[in-house]
Amino acid sequence: MANLLGKTLLGLIAATIAAGSLAAQDPESTFAEGIKSLRLGNREEALAKFQAVLAADPSHEQAFEIWRKTDQDMWRWLMMEQGDIAKIAQEMQTRAKLRRKELSRDTSAIDALVEKAVGGENFGERRAALNQLMADHGEFAVPALVKKLGNADDSNGQNQALLALHSLGSVATLPLLEAMRSENALVRRNAAAALSHIADERALPALLDAAANDASETVRYVADRAGKRMSPNGGNPAEAYVAQAERYLLGRDGGVVSDVVWNLKDGALEPADVPSSIFHLRVAQKFAHAAFRVDPASGVAKATYARALLAEAAAIDAALVASGDAAADSLKALAGRPADLRVKAVALGPTVLRAALTDSRVKNMAPVAVECAHLLGTVEDKNTVANSTLLAGMEDDDKRVAYACALAVSKATGGVNVPQADKVVAVLGAAATEESLRTILVIDGSEGVRRTAREAFSKGRGTVVEATARGSDAVGALVTFPTVDVVVINQDLPDVVPEHVIGLIRKDPRMANTKIVVTATDPEKAKERFGDRVNGVVKGPLSGADLNAKVSEVLEGVDLGAKRKWADMVATEASSALAAMASQGLNVGAVAKELGAQLNRADAVSIPAAKALAQSGTSGDLAALVAAITGSGSAALKGEAANAVGAILQRAGSPAASSIVDSLTAALAGADGSVRQAIVSALGRANLASGDQLKLLDAIEKAMSAAPAKTEEAGGEGKTDG
Repeated sequence: MANLLGKTLLGLIAATIAAGSLAAQDPESTFAEGIKSLRLGNREEALAKFQAVLAADPSHEQAFEIWRKTDQDMWRWLMMEQGDIAKIAQEMQTRAKLRRKELSRDTSAIDALVEKAVGGENFGERRAALNQLMADHGEFAVPALVKKLGNADDSNGQNQALLALHSLGSVATLPLLEAMRSENALVRRNAAAALSHIADERALPALLDAAANDASETVRYVADRAGKRMSPNGGNPAEAYVAQAERYLLGRDGGVVSDVVWNLKDGALEPADVPSSIFHLRVAQKFAHAAFRVDPASGVAKATYARALLAEAAAIDAALVASGDAAADSLKALAGRPADLRVKAVALGPTVLRAALTDSRVKNMAPVAVECAHLLGTVEDKNTVANSTLLAGMEDDDKRVAYACALAVSKATGGVNVPQADKVVAVLGAAATEESLRTILVIDGSEGVRRTAREAFSKGRGTVVEATARGSDAVGALVTFPTVDVVVINQDLPDVVPEHVIGLIRKDPRMANTKIVVTATDPEKAKERFGDRVNGVVKGPLSGADLNAKVSEVLEGVDLGAKRKWADMVATEASSALAAMASQGLNVGAVAKELGAQLNRADAVSIPAAKALAQSGTSGDLAALVAAITGSGSAALKGEAANAVGAILQRAGSPAASSIVDSLTAALAGADGSVRQAIVSALGRANLASGDQLKLLDAIEKAMSAAPAKTEEAGGEGKTDG
C-alpha cells in the first residue's frame, strides 16, 4: 500500500496542530507558504504546510480560491511531484472542482451577454461579457451560444460563439453533446468543432459516432478530424459510449456534478432539473442509450443501459430512505420514477437482465444486482430459470444479492422443479433468520485485510461487508447509495487521501448517521490527525475480532430501524417462499431448525415458517412448535403450529412422546375455540396410546365446561364453543 503520510510527516502535523500555528492562519495563507517553501527547495517543510491545509478540512469554496490564486504552472509542478505532495494537490483540485455556485438561468440576461460576447465592437467588451457568462451562468449560457452556431447568415457570430464555448470549457461538454443530435447540420458541425477545441474526453464517443454515421459529409469531416485529435487510432463509437457510461455508473467521473441534464426538444436545448445525487446516473443512461442506438445488437450496450436505469431506481429509493422526512422536494417528486425505470429495464428482456446481473456483481454494485434479481424473478419461469444467472448469484458474498437471487428462483419456478433446490433452500433458510442489517464499507489497499473483514462477518447474520482498495471507488459508491452504517478506512490509501472520503461523508446530510473508523499503525497520531471527524481509531493491520468489536462499539445505541424493516421484509419473503416450495412437495427440512427459531416473530414470518414445518418438519421440530402453541403469539400462529404438530405426528406413525401430549393437553385450558380445535385435531392425527386418549378426552371435557358462552355478533342465538 502506498505510504501517503509517513511517520515523519505525521509528527510534523501533530506538532503544527499542537503549537496552534494552523489556527493562526487560514488555509489559503498556509498553502501559499507551502508553495514558497517548495520553490526554495525545502520539500519537507512544504509537505508539512500542505498537510496542515488538508487537516483544516477546507471547504470547496476555500479550495477553489486556493486553486484560483495559485499560478497554474505551479499546479502542474505540484501534480508532477512524487508521492504525498501530488496526492494532496490532486485532493485540493478535486475540492475546487466540487465548488457549487448558484448559476443564474435568466435567459434575458444570458441573451444580452451572448450578444456582447459574440458581437461586441472590441475585444475588451467581448471578454468582459464572456467572463460574466462564465461566472454567473456557466452551462446555462450554452443554449444561446448554440443558436449562434446554427445561424448560417452570421459566420462571424459562429466563430465568436465557438471561441466563447471554448472559454466555457468542460461545463459546455454535456449540452454540446446533446446539440450533436440536432437536425441542423450546421449546428452539428459547429458543435463538433467546439468539442474538438474543448478536448473533453467525454466528447470522443459522439465525435466517433458522427464521423462514421452522420448524414452530412461536412459534419463527418469535422468530427473525424476532432476525433483523431483526441484518439489518433480512432475507435468504436458504441464501445466508447459504453466506457463513458461505466465511468459515470461507477462514480469515476471526477465528482463534478450539476443540478440539470440537457435534452434537445424541438431543436432547442432545455435543462431538466435532477438531484445532484443521481446526476451521474442520468448521464450514464444517456451514454448507454447512445451506445444502444449506435449498435442496437450490442448486448453490452443494452446491459449497461439496464444497469444505469436500475441504478437510478435503487438510488432514488435509497436516498428517500436515508433522507426520510427531510428529503428535498426535488427528491420527493421522483418517488414514482423507480417504477417507470424498472418497466424500461424489463422491456429489454431476460437475456439483458441476466447480463446486467452478472455485470453488477462483478463491479460490486450490489443494490443494482438486487434490482436485476427482483426483475428476473418476474420474467424467468420454470422452463428458463435453470439457465439463468440467478443460480450463480446465490453464491454472491453479499447476502443481499444472494437472498434476492434465491427468492427470484423460488418465484420463477413457483416451487416446482426448482434447480439447485438444496442451495435455494439453504439461502432462503438463512434469509428467514435476518432481523436487522448493518452495512460496513472497508476501504483498504490490502487484499488480505479486505478478506479478513469479509470473513469476520461471513458466518453471522445481520451484517453485510463491502470492500474496496481504492478511495475513489468508495466515493462513487457512497454518493450513489448512502446507506452504509460504518466506513472503515485505512489512513494510507493507494489513490487518494482519506480526508477526501471522510469529508464527503461529513458534508452529505444523507450520511449524517454514518460512523467512520480509521485503521492506523499509530492510533495516537491518527487521533491527532483526524480528530472528532471520525468515531474511532483501531490499530492496523485489522483483525476480524478488532473489527467486530469496534463496529459494535460505534454502533451502540444507533437506531437501525430502516435496516430492521429490510430484514423483516426479507425474512417474510424467505419464509413464505419456503412454505410455498414445501407445499409443492420440496423438502425444506434442511432449514427446519432455522424455521423453528422464527416461530416467536411476527405472523408474517412465523406463520409461513409453521406451514413449511408442517410439510417438512420432523420430531426434532416439535418442541419449537409446542412452544409457539403455548406461548403469547396470535391465535392464527398457534393454529398453524398445531397443524404442523399434527402433520409431523401423523408422518411419524409411532406414538407421540408423553411430554408432547401432556403439553398440548394442558394448552387446551384457556385456549379459544379455533386453537382448541387445532390442538385436538393435531392430537387426533397422532398414534396416541389408550391412556393418552383418555387424558385427552378428559381435558377436552374440562376445557369445554370452562369455556364461556359466546353470542353471535349478528344477533344469533348464543352458543358455546366446542
